[in-house]
Formats: sequence, C-alpha cells, structure tokens
Amino acid sequence: MKGHAPLLLFALALFLPSCERGRPPTVVGLAIALDPSVAAFFQASLDASHRDGWPVIRLTPAPDTPVVAPRPGDGALVGAVDAAVRFIGLAGLAAVIGPAGSGEALVAAPIYQEAGIPHLLPTANAPELDRFGRWTFRLAPDLVEEARFMADRVERVYGSRTVTVFYAPDEWGIPLQDAVSAALRSRGVGVVDRLPVPPLACEGDRRVDQLVAASLRRRVPEAAILALRAPEVACVARALHARSPRIRLLAGDGTTPSALLRRSAGPAAGALEVVAFWDPADTNQAARAFVDAFRHATGREPRPDEALAYDAVLAAVTAIRAVGPDPSAVRDHLASLGRDRPPLAGVTGPVRFGDRPPGRFVVRALTGAPVARTDP
Repeated sequence: MKGHAPLLLFALALFLPSCERGRPPTVVGLAIALDPSVAAFFQASLDASHRDGWPVIRLTPAPDTPVVAPRPGDGALVGAVDAAVRFIGLAGLAAVIGPAGSGEALVAAPIYQEAGIPHLLPTANAPELDRFGRWTFRLAPDLVEEARFMADRVERVYGSRTVTVFYAPDEWGIPLQDAVSAALRSRGVGVVDRLPVPPLACEGDRRVDQLVAASLRRRVPEAAILALRAPEVACVARALHARSPRIRLLAGDGTTPSALLRRSAGPAAGALEVVAFWDPADTNQAARAFVDAFRHATGREPRPDEALAYDAVLAAVTAIRAVGPDPSAVRDHLASLGRDRPPLAGVTGPVRFGDRPPGRFVVRALTGAPVARTDP
C-alpha cells in the first residue's frame, strides 16, 4: 500500500476543489501546448497544496471558439492572437502562461497589456519582450545572453575559428543568428556563412542537402551553430555530418535532447550538443522533488520547457494565494520578486523579475548527459 500512496494522493488531489464549489474559481490561462498528462500533473500539484481560504485555481486552455481564421504562413502568430483575445474574455482570469515562442509572445503581449493581465513567458526570450515589462514576465534568459554563451563555447571549448550559422527565418531565429554572429566576431571567430532554413518535412526533402552541399563548397567550417527547431536541427546535422564529420555542432534552445532527436540525427548525434535553460539532473531540492513527481505522474523525465512552465505556474499561483485574484495585485507581486520580496524557490532556480541575475545555461550531449553548465 505504501508504494501506491503518491498515486493515491495525485488522484485525490484532482477532487479537492469540489469542496468549494460555491466559490467561482480563479483562472490561470495556459497559452502553451502541454501533453494532457503534464497539464493534469500541474493541476493536481497545485490542488494538493491547496488550503482552506485560498482561491480555487483552475489551469485553463484557451476556449475553442475561433475569433479569426489563420492565413497561410502565419498560423502560429494568428493562433496566439486568437488565444489571447479568447483568454481575456474569461471570467476570473488572473494570469496567462505562454505562449512558448518569441514570435507568438510578441504579438500576444500587447493584448494582455491592454487588458491588464499578467503574462508569464516560460521560454520566449526575445529582448524586445522587455518593452512590455509592466505586464510581461520572462523566465528564460534573453536571447542575447544565450548567443554569447554559445559563441563562448564554440571559441573557448571547441577551439573553432570558423563557423557557419543555420537559422530559422523567424522572430526567434533571425535575432539569435544576428546576436551569435556578433558575439563570434567579437571573439575573432569568422562567420563564413549564414543560411536560413525554413520549416521542412525533412524526410525525402532534398532542399536541406542541397543547401548544406552548396555552403560546404564555399567553405567548410570547423563548427556550425544551429538556431533551429528540432526537425531542422536533425536534418542539417545529418547533412553536415555526412559530408564533413569533423564539424562540431551546437544547437540553441529551440530543440531538446531526446531519444527522437537522437534517432533523427542518426550518425550526427555524437557530434551534436544542445543548449538548454535547465537540466533534469539539477540537484536542488525543488528540482529533485519535481523530477520524481513528474516521472511518477507521466512515466518520463520532464523537458526543460516543461520545468520552466511549471515555475511560471508556481509563480502565478503563489502570487494569487498571497494577494488574491485581482490581476493588478498579481502583477505587483510578481514584479516584487527579487526586489521587495525574496525570489521564489523554483524548480529551475530562483524565480525573480525585479532583479534578474545572469542567465543559467546547460549544454547537453544527445546522450542526455550534461557536459557544461553555468550558474549565476
């Protein structure tokens, strides 16, 4: 019976708020795509910590009623606007978590700002998001910090003097490419080629092979930086490794080390490292407890983006429990973390918005082992 206790607690937690049906719930919107088991784990975790007198909090995805129809090529951006418009119409809304990407966050942020809704961003890290500072709260270190970290690893650890940068031609990939190129040049490292790679269904698509072959005919670099998402990272890594297996490969936070990425990268997996904002092998007490509970609930290890999303939920819920569900009060509480109040002890480290320390980064090989980390 003892071995089943955590599972029983998890199941019972789903029903705790039913005791307070007379009080309308406070809503925290989830504008991020989470596996159903992960969303259920988040909800059960906050239900299990609920106390009498606290607001009942419901983690809620955007309602399904569409506001505008997506146009070809900008479905993600229109979807983020659509979700924001629907969220701000919900009764009891106190905060919104997400969206995940910088482009989507940039178009959604003005809507939440105009409506006066705190907007917590687990992974979106474009520096331009800081102009919405009163209502928008980034958890991830900004893209320029990430670029400097990547450039430092390529120059100092790899010892590379020539680099090619492959990047997604969007609101995340273009600024990261610009910042990486500037950081490399400041270290005396030559950027010999910069190539946009649009989203592709890579299996059976020869455009990536042709792009890589043309670039290598111009110059074979010692290293390549991949400011791309997971499918394109795998495609480009395979194509580069097949033609020049000595090229070192470093991918940005747009992808996550996983068994699927290892399989997709094929023989290139051994040459590929990935930058992330958190590692599940983190030894702080909150991280260990989170990883154990997450594994028990979902049957797998949490990804860095899921850990950051959990910390965003934790920050919003802690603020609501401290000051009530009024969005302005929630915003003020969040803004005080690291300034007038101590940082929140999060899974990924101290959560603070008033006084942000340097970013925390982890480099992971595709074997899953962390090979480097920074701590402010």
